[in-house]
Amino acid sequence: MKSKFGKIVYAIFIITLVIVFAFSVAPIAKYAYNRMKENRILKEIEQQKQESEVIVTEEPEEITSEEINSEINSEEISEEQPANKEILPEYVDLYGENNDLYGWLAINGLEVEITGQVEKQKFSFPVMFTPEDPNFYVDKNWNKEVCYKNVGTSIFIDGRTTDDTENVIIYGHNMKDYSMFGSLKYYKEKSFYEQYKYIEFDTIYEKRTYEIIAVSEAMVYYDEEPAEDEYLFYEHVELDSKEEFDEYVKNVKANSYYDIETIVEFGSPLITLCTCDKTVGENGRLIIVAKRIK
Repeated sequence: MKSKFGKIVYAIFIITLVIVFAFSVAPIAKYAYNRMKENRILKEIEQQKQESEVIVTEEPEEITSEEINSEINSEEISEEQPANKEILPEYVDLYGENNDLYGWLAINGLEVEITGQVEKQKFSFPVMFTPEDPNFYVDKNWNKEVCYKNVGTSIFIDGRTTDDTENVIIYGHNMKDYSMFGSLKYYKEKSFYEQYKYIEFDTIYEKRTYEIIAVSEAMVYYDEEPAEDEYLFYEHVELDSKEEFDEYVKNVKANSYYDIETIVEFGSPLITLCTCDKTVGENGRLIIVAKRIK
């Protein structure tokens, strides 16, 4: 009897171990699978962009912007593309695949070591825009698929953005594995800023370069009321007066982790990269503000 009972206990023990192992390993396996999937999607998008850039560089006489733009359905252009604007050749095919594409965000030379990944990831991402549903891409990838644990979600801009917006706010997740905007935490060190102080932020119509003017901490407020003197950076996208522009620059510089001696004048278009930062507080944010230089 004891021998039979012992076998039953042993069998139950083994089954329990198998179940515990399966439940502990399954999330890891799912995370790894999704990381591989999203890496593949991102690489395919970037490769497609690079191939289009090569075509433009090597064969400028054979392929014109007019010819490439004509590949997009004319009805789609009339609804989505502003009048008198022409999509840059490297974005035409991508825009044809997903017309939520606003542009491209990159920091030249920056390659990040993603936790659990052999290959480094470039800081180079498509930027999405859905003003009718501003947070649509907060949990979705390029293919509009919901992402597991936000792995491979998209970078997207504030839904209030217009052609005249002086301060374009760009959102991305602060991923624990340092992917997406997770690498921005490195900017808290001035030595990192000095190495990567320029940001490329193209729209699909125009190439643009920005220089960082502040790396700051900030807070956002949802249900609770902010302090009376609290400056809410996310409420300021239209900096159309000198007073409001100067106040924004003054605030982000006052809350910066270190001084950046860069002159910023009213009228300089700004971008603000924004990601969560729990070291600041439950609703803390890390924001990186840059001015356009070309």
